[in-house]
Amino acid sequence: MEKILAKLKNSGLQEYESKAYYTLVTYGNLTAKEISNKAEIPLTKVYATLIKLIDKGFCIRIPGNKKIYKALQPTVAFSPVVNEIKDKQSNIEQMVLELEDIYKSDNKIIDDYIEVLTNNDQIHEKYVSLKNAAEHELIAFVKPPFAHEGNKSKLERQEEVDSDKLEMGIISKAIYEIPKGENISFLIPHIQRSIKAGEEAKMLEEVPIKLHIFDERFVLMALKNSDNSNTKLTMISIEHPDLAKAHKILFDYMWQKAIPFKDYQNSEKNKRKEKAL
Repeated sequence: MEKILAKLKNSGLQEYESKAYYTLVTYGNLTAKEISNKAEIPLTKVYATLIKLIDKGFCIRIPGNKKIYKALQPTVAFSPVVNEIKDKQSNIEQMVLELEDIYKSDNKIIDDYIEVLTNNDQIHEKYVSLKNAAEHELIAFVKPPFAHEGNKSKLERQEEVDSDKLEMGIISKAIYEIPKGENISFLIPHIQRSIKAGEEAKMLEEVPIKLHIFDERFVLMALKNSDNSNTKLTMISIEHPDLAKAHKILFDYMWQKAIPFKDYQNSEKNKRKEKAL
């Protein structure tokens, strides 16, 4: 009951209004005194509360000599609220599209090509948007920390975008830092799924930087945080072809040193066998 009352209050109803409406929904048609008793609303407050609910379209008074009140069906009562939220969402989405057009315009100074992202949700959305926009090639150095922080839905969304791009024929190559501790349980299955989708993957004991390059044009890379930083991950997004090409040279060099994922798996199996002996 407390949870549904909290949700009613979050939807815009006051405390007494929430209690009265919930009581009418639960028990059916009631008098003001019955509502007062069941909802634990002072009798001096219940009539004013019911008038407000009627004005807001959440209940009606049944015609007759005796004052009896009836809750409107929730789908009907909340339809104006739901429609208002949908209208707001539509307006915001339209506004975002208009701002994106302005943001992507050519009238930029150099600082406009650089974004510093410290919020994991923003980092995740930036990563997904850059991948969605890629047309030719995706390459990456992969190491912790991760923006999804074990959030299964975020990881699934990233993998879905990767899979879509691979189906389109885009080249995707990644060098993963060999995982340790809690990262093993999600990263190894993730790599296996990515390879199955068409990604080329190799492993290194340590990769030099957490980095993604999109179409030799956009770079998304991690910045090392200070020990007293409040955030685990800071990423910088840079639109600069020369910088992207320079990082790709580093990637190609490290690619030659990295081992194929299958070789890494065989090595791990041999280590486990040796321990078992």
